[in-house]
Amino acid sequence: MARGNGATKGSFETIDLQTVRIGVVGTSPLLVHRFSEKSAREMLEKMMGIPNSGREKREPDLDYVRSAYIAAPGVFGFPAGAFKCAMVRSAKQTKGLTMTDARSAYRVQADDPVTGLVRIYGVPELDYAAARVGQGGMDLRFRLRLEPWCCSFDVTFNARAMTVEQIVQAVESGGFGSGVGDWRQEKGGDHGAFRYGQPEEVRAIESAAKKPTAAPITSIRNGSM
Repeated sequence: MARGNGATKGSFETIDLQTVRIGVVGTSPLLVHRFSEKSAREMLEKMMGIPNSGREKREPDLDYVRSAYIAAPGVFGFPAGAFKCAMVRSAKQTKGLTMTDARSAYRVQADDPVTGLVRIYGVPELDYAAARVGQGGMDLRFRLRLEPWCCSFDVTFNARAMTVEQIVQAVESGGFGSGVGDWRQEKGGDHGAFRYGQPEEVRAIESAAKKPTAAPITSIRNGSM
């Protein structure tokens, strides 16, 4: 249920800000690929003209760890902004709303405003696949894959500009047409799709994800073990 704080000041009405809790359930695997400190350092060294020390030995398990966002000890995270981007891109399918309107009409709130992450739950696996890099080169990517997966987040919106029903429609359309993460629908892939989830569906996936797995994450921090 939405909660709000609309008010009237003098001869004009303020915006009516309301917040609704949205549950999301993945309909295809989520590929997570965080931009690591190692990649940022290599990019900076190249910009500064520091000689490349050569290709480092690949460590798939370490690449897997580095690809994950960590919202809290033992809990994965994912950028809240990714879900807003997917929802905004669906604006053309949301009746009475444009992409410009959508960008300013609502905000997807992160669980942690410092990291910008929402907590995400899923069964983790190491995913590897060939990827094109540079001028036609090939590389192997080792990433975190979650399946099944789910999350919940608050959406704060201007009730004078849109309704709860339009928020839910944006989630449904954005999850189907755009998605989040690597190899998502928007980028020509078929991963990272999602839909609006009922509370009991989200709780069931959370419970399954909290069971012991072969890929423990309690020792993982963003970018290191």
